[in-house]
Amino acid sequence: MSQVHRVDVFFYGSYMNRSVLAKARIDERPCEPVRLPGYLLAIEPWANLVPDTASQAFGILTQVSHAELNRLYTTPSRRKKKKRVSKKRGRYSPEAVLVFDNANVLMPALCYVSHDMTFAVPDPGYVDRILEPAREYGFPVDYLEHIESFK
Repeated sequence: MSQVHRVDVFFYGSYMNRSVLAKARIDERPCEPVRLPGYLLAIEPWANLVPDTASQAFGILTQVSHAELNRLYTTPSRRKKKKRVSKKRGRYSPEAVLVFDNANVLMPALCYVSHDMTFAVPDPGYVDRILEPAREYGFPVDYLEHIESFK
């Protein structure tokens, strides 16, 4: 039996939430809180990272297969009809990043970012699906307040 190949991935939005991953048929696996310097979290209407040298984003590092990543980042309309992704959601593209764990160890990871998202006010329930795991992982208070500011 062959083992599924998984890659290290940095999740910073609702995919930090175990219940969201469970709905996407991604089983529970080890997750480690990490931070990504040089980026600011935006939730407008979906979580996204914006380059900002004075900021840092917090999230989790976990291992995910390429098939699972395709399931997470390919919208149903693209899977079935091969149409453009909604401009409101934008397209998320994989990018290589370097994250730090709590011991300040630098680790490479794959991260998905949208460069064409159209601004919209986020749903407060969506923001809560990010805020809940952010609290559980013990992210800094000012970062939790930043997430809450999108409600």
